[in-house]
Amino acid sequence: MFIKFPISHAHGPTWSLITLSAERKQKGVASRRNLLSVFTLESKRNLHAWANKLAELFKEADRNDGRLSQLRRDWMSTPLVEA
Repeated sequence: MFIKFPISHAHGPTWSLITLSAERKQKGVASRRNLLSVFTLESKRNLHAWANKLAELFKEADRNDGRLSQLRRDWMSTPLVEA
């Protein structure tokens, strides 16, 4: 990535530093985006695993007494996002 603006030959080293700084900044943005993507993917996987385990627990509780468990009723009546 280049930052374009008029610069004299006397400021050649400054131009190099500005270019290098811009390139590092761009790489940093890309790295943060990649980390965020990985984190989001892992969070989704963990959420799915947790939801599946919870579903298994509910099924087991339902098999034991033949009706909705108190845990399931409580969980179903709790909003996912607090207002």
